[in-house]
Amino acid sequence: MSIDKKWDLLFIKDERSMFDADTKMFLELFNHVDIALGKKEALKLFDAKNYDIVLGDLSVEPESVGFLKQIKD
Repeated sequence: MSIDKKWDLLFIKDERSMFDADTKMFLELFNHVDIALGKKEALKLFDAKNYDIVLGDLSVEPESVGFLKQIKD
């Protein structure tokens, strides 16, 4: 990853989350932001596209290590 370019981000959001990934800050920091609601949608997007960064809301998946392994596999 180059520090000279804006990166593509996958943000995994919980439906109950108060955090808004559509904020102006995210759009200024990243080239492209995809927002997935939950684990299934995140895996589908991750399989379809290459992301530089995957960022998840802490409330999405209590077994986050297992979810990261699924993404890696």
